[in-house]
Amino acid sequence: MFYLITLNIVKPIDTEALKKKLDLAIDWVQIMPNVFIVKSFKEKEIWQIRMKTIANDNLFFITEISLDKNYTGWLYESVWEWIKKNKNKKQNWLK
Repeated sequence: MFYLITLNIVKPIDTEALKKKLDLAIDWVQIMPNVFIVKSFKEKEIWQIRMKTIANDNLFFITEISLDKNYTGWLYESVWEWIKKNKNKKQNWLK
């Protein structure tokens, strides 16, 4: 599963703690400031708990997304490479 996680950071957030939470995913990429795609076998509710513990009362939004088709945009080449690498990759989804 892939999730889009968006944070509305108004109050300071511990970026090291955020990185540690994101590192719990199989893989992740930052696509814009405060916007991430996370590859994980865990349900979105688990990610909600993970983000809530470090959000410092900032708002955030998590939704499952599909990377199979029907997307477009203007992103850094490294993000497109991450999407291409991960979208069709069959793996042992442990995280």
